[in-house]
Amino acid sequence: MAQTGNSEQEAEILQVIVHAGPLAGKAFLLTGDQMTFGRDADNDIVLDDDQVSRHHARLYRDGNRVILEDLGSTNGTLVNKQRISGPHVLQPADIITMGSSVFGVRGFSAPSTVGVTAVSPTPPTYTAPPAMSGQPRARRQARPADRPAPKSNGSTLMIVSIVVVGVLVLAAALVTAYFLTNTFGGTSAQIPTAVITAPQNGSQVAVGEPVAVQVTASDPSGVRRMELWVSGVKTAEAVSPAAAGQPVLTAVFEWVPPAPGSYTLELRAYNRQDQMNVPAIITVQAVGQAVESTPTPTLTPAPPTPTVPTTPLLTTKTDLNVRIGPGLNYDVIGLLPVGASTDILGRSEDGEWWQIRFTPAADGLGWVSAKPEFSTAINTDGLPVVPAPATPTPFPTATPTPTETPTETPTPPPTATLTPTPSPTPTSPAETVVIEFSVSPDRIEGGECVEIGWNVSGVKAVYFGDEGVVGQDSRTDCPKETTTYRLRVILKDDSEQVEERTVTVLNPISSTGKLSIDPNQTVDFDRGQSPGDDFILKIDGSVRQFAVLSGVQLAPMRVVGSLKELALSECAAATFGVYTFIDGSDSPPDPNNALVMGRSACYRTNEGRLGKLRFSDVSNGKLTVEWLTWK
Repeated sequence: MAQTGNSEQEAEILQVIVHAGPLAGKAFLLTGDQMTFGRDADNDIVLDDDQVSRHHARLYRDGNRVILEDLGSTNGTLVNKQRISGPHVLQPADIITMGSSVFGVRGFSAPSTVGVTAVSPTPPTYTAPPAMSGQPRARRQARPADRPAPKSNGSTLMIVSIVVVGVLVLAAALVTAYFLTNTFGGTSAQIPTAVITAPQNGSQVAVGEPVAVQVTASDPSGVRRMELWVSGVKTAEAVSPAAAGQPVLTAVFEWVPPAPGSYTLELRAYNRQDQMNVPAIITVQAVGQAVESTPTPTLTPAPPTPTVPTTPLLTTKTDLNVRIGPGLNYDVIGLLPVGASTDILGRSEDGEWWQIRFTPAADGLGWVSAKPEFSTAINTDGLPVVPAPATPTPFPTATPTPTETPTETPTPPPTATLTPTPSPTPTSPAETVVIEFSVSPDRIEGGECVEIGWNVSGVKAVYFGDEGVVGQDSRTDCPKETTTYRLRVILKDDSEQVEERTVTVLNPISSTGKLSIDPNQTVDFDRGQSPGDDFILKIDGSVRQFAVLSGVQLAPMRVVGSLKELALSECAAATFGVYTFIDGSDSPPDPNNALVMGRSACYRTNEGRLGKLRFSDVSNGKLTVEWLTWK
């Protein structure tokens, strides 16, 4: 039985969420080593968009990092509105744009280093083209003092002509630069990109219960503020502490639906030129009984203003991990993007960590490194020492870097000689604790997926497995075997409550996925990898075969519209050994064995596992095959 507490297993699943575009609202799981995007049908995510290239980009893992790489597309791949060049390290809050589609990637934490930099160099900038080779250039040369000036009557006219031509060339270059700048990435033509990452479009929320609306906006020129509008009424606003805004601004708004019905949530983001995005809009359905005497929904948080602060304030110089305690042995609960600012509430005993205000956390608090290369801190004289919370020793955490792990020593109570900015404390001793955790369905066939969701409030911290999470969220998972999902909740008295839900997987699987196979490429369906020792695509002149390798058995089946249509019972009763390949020639002698789109087949691998496959694309001399191998 698999446990979600196994961080190594969890790292194998990433989820790509489509926020806008032809596939808006859909989610895709990265179960293999990479995922490709493009117009062609052999991509993992096929985008029907003329602005997208046939093979546009790919997403893959490199250790604990998630990398996005543009594959030389015509219109480029944007991360937070900036075009990337080559491999680019993603952060959890990044917004990805390809054509009209906008994506986010979930299921991973920021890289374990405190400061994060991109793999790729800075994208090339556009400059004015050089002057044409046929145009003369004005060149100033030193003239010997004892040489008289030439007396040619045409010399003066020639010099004037050269100067005039040079001025015209310079003017043309400046005009060209102006249009290039405004065409390619100029700030005057840009508007922010904004997405609502939670709740999901079309989801249900409870009347009278707080809803955490998670939002992100990006613009290279800086996002100054975001506004949440509910059914045409502005209900909340988040303002960047930086006067010029910041490239990526994230926030969690709290909204309470007052009555049953359908509500439209709209996110508006404004950049430093006060230009607004195309609003991000979702619809949610509030269910339950109406709340009596409901006040007008004006739940506006109190964000810091961009005036010169007098309280302790931190501004990041790079993307910075936020943890639940002052040390790398504490869990990562979020990320402060470069340029973000927040209040500093205290420091660790050794002065190596700041306690900050971090609204996405359940208690509104977090810890970041105090090293000056990662952030700028002001007004920090007299900050109190804040005791470190207990480390979550019963559960594994991210591996700490030995050089930066602070020595853990008992911390005396803070002295009362200085009055710091007060930390948020519970204002109502009777605050209701809500812990809801669901996994549906609880019985599936191997290869199917489940929906996981939780709604937690009135507590100190929430963990899904070993991952620190916000109080309300949902995700999709496709377990290969019977799996127990664990939600661990830290109450405000530091006690713990653990909720577990088990999903029974009937007919567990060894591997499943989809792969594009080139001529003479081999594959292994036990583990879902290439090269392998189960099948080979043979192409030699007129011979085109998808053939078994040593020890593998094959049974061609019918043409199906989906791999799900071929049942385990059919493969268990199939007749193996009659065929050793599926025939891709122009005129196959047996049409029941012809390699055509939709053809399915059962197989036994050379390790004895039973499986099924389907050819989802047969074109351009290569195959796209989807498969599922049972245990």
